[in-house]
Amino acid sequence: MATESWTTRGLRDWMRGFMQQKGIESASACADLLLAHVAGCERMHLYMEPERPWTPDELAVLRALVARAARHEPVQYLVGSWGFHAADFEVAPCTLIPRPSTEALVDAALDWVGQQPAGSVRSAIDLGTGTGCIALSILRGLRGRQRKDRVLARAVRSGTPESVDDAEGIEAQPGEPSAARVACAEPDALPSFVLTDLVPEAIELARRNAQRHALSERCAFRVGDAWSALERTDGPFDLVVSNPPYISDAEFADLAPNVAEWEPRTALHGGADGLDVVERIVQGAMGRMRPGALLLVEIAASQERAVVDLARTCGFTDPVVLRDSDHLPRVLRALTPA
Repeated sequence: MATESWTTRGLRDWMRGFMQQKGIESASACADLLLAHVAGCERMHLYMEPERPWTPDELAVLRALVARAARHEPVQYLVGSWGFHAADFEVAPCTLIPRPSTEALVDAALDWVGQQPAGSVRSAIDLGTGTGCIALSILRGLRGRQRKDRVLARAVRSGTPESVDDAEGIEAQPGEPSAARVACAEPDALPSFVLTDLVPEAIELARRNAQRHALSERCAFRVGDAWSALERTDGPFDLVVSNPPYISDAEFADLAPNVAEWEPRTALHGGADGLDVVERIVQGAMGRMRPGALLLVEIAASQERAVVDLARTCGFTDPVVLRDSDHLPRVLRALTPA
């Protein structure tokens, strides 16, 4: 890419063709994301000003990013943030990039917490937190629900149902509160979350994301391998969530280059059958959870039967595997006996 006069339209056309030649998946989307990142605008704005000229400094930055993208470096790492569950999170090569399939785990947690008495879910843990997107998305969802509850509660007390309109758009999540819950909604009843990760850089990343979403006060951060990271005062837990490494040897060999060559193997590979870390999490969970607590663990679709049998053997009740947005088996859901 030379430094002669370039417009947004010309850059997009050239980048799309170049990335297709290099075998980059979703070349058009990748081009738009890099252009918007360097221009400091939303993707839609690119289409509003297709003839916008680019400065030499912008072209130099873009050229370096395109070269990295051509080596299959994930565009998420290049732009430094990625969307997950209606929020943006900082991302970095020290840990996994958030994926839509993991949102099924967050939704399952929010649905279950919404069915519990207000304030009864007090302590939670995210094992192998990475960016922190799971724990922080759960907290964001609960915070938005509480804000909505308070607006509705004020409307009930004042007898002015039109005030309910004020609650629209406040981080609403699945599972509307019942009238009884609305009437007695307690403010600031978010659970305390422990976030663990084996990689210190990932913990610092999760810490920054917690600050980004004004949730630092609800989070404690621990460096270590799964349960071994806990301090003596951590737990017992009402909610345990995890997206552990679960890719088997056979599945790892088939991963796309932008995953296998750039995302950390320690966050992907789970041993010969992919269950090494999953087993440690499920086996260690029962002794660290309260009666009637919920366990949610992301898994590979091929592991559905094995993890249900594992959870049942460990004493969990009603273990099932929930499906993700692609209708694939994705999240082990199990309860401790009440």
